[in-house]
Amino acid sequence: MPDRLLDRLFEISTWKRAAIVIVVGGAFFVAEMSREHPEQVFDIVDAAIRRQPCEGGRLYMSPLYSENQREVNRLEQSLGPAMLGVVAWRVDLEANRQRMVAYAVADAYRPMADQIAQERWRTELPLFGTNETIDLLLGSIMAGQFACADARQAWPALRRFPLAEVCVIGVPPYEGSGLGGFLGGGWQEPIAAGERDRIEAAFRTAATALVWRTHPR
Repeated sequence: MPDRLLDRLFEISTWKRAAIVIVVGGAFFVAEMSREHPEQVFDIVDAAIRRQPCEGGRLYMSPLYSENQREVNRLEQSLGPAMLGVVAWRVDLEANRQRMVAYAVADAYRPMADQIAQERWRTELPLFGTNETIDLLLGSIMAGQFACADARQAWPALRRFPLAEVCVIGVPPYEGSGLGGFLGGGWQEPIAAGERDRIEAAFRTAATALVWRTHPR
C-alpha cells in the first residue's frame, strides 16, 4: 500500500506532488506524536486555539498538563526539602469527583509516588466523602483559605509517606468563584509559624497561575 501511494504521488505534477507530500507527511507526523506524547500534543493544539482570558465568564483550572506540572515543580523546588511533595487535582463539584493531574516529590519518594499514582491517583475519586478532616479542608479552600491539617487524619494514601502536616489551596484561590481544582502539599514536620505566610504566598501564586476564565456568552 505505501508503494502504491508513492507511485501515484510521482505521477502527479511537481507542485501538486509537493503539496500532497507535505500534507501526508504532516499527518503522519502528528499521528506519531499523538501516539507517543498525547498530553504534549494536546497542550500545543489547545494553546494555539485558546483565547485570552477576559472579564466575566466562569473561572476554572487550566486544562493543560504542562502548566499544572510546571507549577507543582516550582513549588516542590522552592519549598523543599521541608515539603516532601505536592499534587495538583482537578475537581468536578457537580459530580463530586476529583482527578490527579500532576505531582512532584522529593527524589527519595518518587518511586512510592509513582506506585500510588498507578494504583489510585490515575482514576477518578470521590471529592467529598465520610472523612471529616478532608471535608473541612475542602470547605475551607472553597472559602478562599489556605488550609492545613494533621496528615494522619487526611487522605489515606498519604499515610505511606512520613508526613506530619498537609496543606491545600483551591484553584481559583479565592472565595465566591467555585472550585475547579486544588493544590496540596505535605511536610515531614509541622510547619513553623514563621514559615506559614511564605508557604501560603507560594501556593497562592501557583494557584493563581492555573486559573483560566471562559468567555461570557
